[in-house]
Amino acid sequence: MPIPYVAFADYTDLIRVKIRNDGNGPLIIKNVTFTEINESLKRKDELYKLVPSPPPGLYWSDYSSGLKRTIRPDAEVIFLCLRPDSENDRDVEFRDKLRGYLSKLSISVEYTDVYGTKLGPYSRSFDWFARHNHTRPQ
Repeated sequence: MPIPYVAFADYTDLIRVKIRNDGNGPLIIKNVTFTEINESLKRKDELYKLVPSPPPGLYWSDYSSGLKRTIRPDAEVIFLCLRPDSENDRDVEFRDKLRGYLSKLSISVEYTDVYGTKLGPYSRSFDWFARHNHTRPQ
């Protein structure tokens, strides 16, 4: 049976959101929805379209929609990954801005097992990214 888990990385030089299959069978993703919680309740299937684009010279290290995918056991799909230079003020400013945007989102994943049995949906809030809000003014 597949077991989805959305994992976050939030370091000075890495911001990442990924989904992992912690179960024993293939995780077949039917739909992924990212929702902005507080404001206009925007819904998108691609995380990078809900957050601001990086400034010139800073690029997403990886991103994916995750739609209609199969994830084997112990594998993952990266929805968004940024590797800012923690010594570059512009990168640090964008990293902190990105944390603020991510903290207002949630994810919902509709999925099945290999036999087509509808499981879930799995959902998780991204409010974990808000824990740094007190360290730098937004």
